[in-house]
Amino acid sequence: MGIGAAFATFLRGDHEGALLMARTLRRHGLPVVAEEIRFTDDEFVRAVRFAPRTRPGRYTVLEHLDMSPERTGQAYAEYVAAVAG
Repeated sequence: MGIGAAFATFLRGDHEGALLMARTLRRHGLPVVAEEIRFTDDEFVRAVRFAPRTRPGRYTVLEHLDMSPERTGQAYAEYVAAVAG
């Protein structure tokens, strides 16, 4: 899902890349933030935190950062602010 890839890119610290991805997604009419897929921010954060369990044995930025639910929510809010508009 593009929104997940853009957020993961943002989490890796590549904010410029995340913004480029978000612009590209928007240009093609694709979702960039949770509300555009009819998720609340909390639902999106829960999905992000659950994602590593869907592919056991695959190491991702999510495991590397090992963020608390609160920090994940804060990072998502920062992402939304960055890609808004």
